[in-house]
Amino acid sequence: MRKRFLAVAAATVMTMSMAMTAMAAAPDGYDAYYSFDDTLDNGVSGGEAATLTGSKINDEVSATEPTYVEGASGKAIDLTGAGSYGVCLGKVITGEAFTVSFKVKIHAATDFTAVMFIESMNGDTSSENWLGMNAVNAGGTFDGTAPRLWSKYDATYFMATPQVEDTGIKLDTWHTVTYVQDGTTGTLYLDGQAIIKGNIQDADKEVNTSTYTIAQNLVNEDTRLFFGVNYWDTPFNGSIDEVYVYNKALTIEEVGQLHDTEITDTTTTPEIPEDVTFAPPQLADENDPNIFAVEEDAGEDEADNTMMIVIIAIVAVVVVVIIIAVVVASKKKNASSDDEE
Repeated sequence: MRKRFLAVAAATVMTMSMAMTAMAAAPDGYDAYYSFDDTLDNGVSGGEAATLTGSKINDEVSATEPTYVEGASGKAIDLTGAGSYGVCLGKVITGEAFTVSFKVKIHAATDFTAVMFIESMNGDTSSENWLGMNAVNAGGTFDGTAPRLWSKYDATYFMATPQVEDTGIKLDTWHTVTYVQDGTTGTLYLDGQAIIKGNIQDADKEVNTSTYTIAQNLVNEDTRLFFGVNYWDTPFNGSIDEVYVYNKALTIEEVGQLHDTEITDTTTTPEIPEDVTFAPPQLADENDPNIFAVEEDAGEDEADNTMMIVIIAIVAVVVVVIIIAVVVASKKKNASSDDEE
């Protein structure tokens, strides 16, 4: 009887694990997937494997093999900062609407280091055309860093989040990040919150500092996706895991699947005054017009808790039914044995 109970307990754990895994499954239709489970291979059939770069994109590659560490799921690729390497996923972005989602653990951050870097310069830095996601050192304002989108085509433009704890990336902690570009609008999600939203590119307008048309024609035949490096700055110090690339703009509901939560897009896009001048990239304060604030959605936690309670209840019912079935079967077997005697 004890062995049967242990078997039932094991089955219960497996059932709960499968249920939780199903909740966090990525939406269908991704064009590239990198698990970094001791491999640089692309999980999509026929997709190109990732490759290592030098400590900057144009630097000679010195590392022959990447280092893998414990990841958010299985293993993750480890990038160790100065003198290290980056990862090139190649030309996996092919459409003007696209989504890049990944899990990241940051050990240390500098103001210019790229966590994710998308560029179509083909190695020519004389004509900058790129978009990066950075994690800016918050200077002790809270325990971690502030996410920032930073892009350039002729003029430099950046969007940072306020220095408040709710939008921070905590060091040495796994976070889920998703960037969705849909036409001229880019949205950055962090751990189930839409934290930055703004105009990223618009090929129909003149490129200058008054129209805010940045990263014009970002996506073309030369567009490449990198993690951990750009052309100029110190490599990223941290780990990357579970990278998904979609050549479409995921809906809020689909992004919620990647973040294992229900997301409400509460970002606001304020009007940017025409007399605003572009300053060198830096972490903006709460009064900066380039801030895209997030309103708290008090109902999200309640919805998440309700879903978890429902799942636990279902698993509990299944366990009870299994236990009853085992007990009944055991009694029948014992009764049959008594009759034979």
